[in-house]
Amino acid sequence: MWLSEQTISHILKEEVRLHFSKAHGHGGQKINKKRTKAELYFSIGGSHYLTQEEKQSLIDLWWNHVHHHSQVLILTCQEERYQKANKEKVMKHFVSLLAKIL
Repeated sequence: MWLSEQTISHILKEEVRLHFSKAHGHGGQKINKKRTKAELYFSIGGSHYLTQEEKQSLIDLWWNHVHHHSQVLILTCQEERYQKANKEKVMKHFVSLLAKIL
């Protein structure tokens, strides 16, 4: 099955949760005082937009990023100094993962 841009948009708006925490890495003396690390959570089993086959493909391909008991995909990004940049990177990575299962 092919996911439309509209479906991906719905997934991002309705089924993805973002959390921000303190990053550990480069960036200067104030980097550990701000919540710049972006964490993306996506409940594969609870998705209303993916078929069972797509859900299983996502679990099979990205098993090392999936909490297997709850079937939640967890992606993180803390490469950048700014929360917005890390958020954009982790969202872009998630969309590319969806594209790979199709």
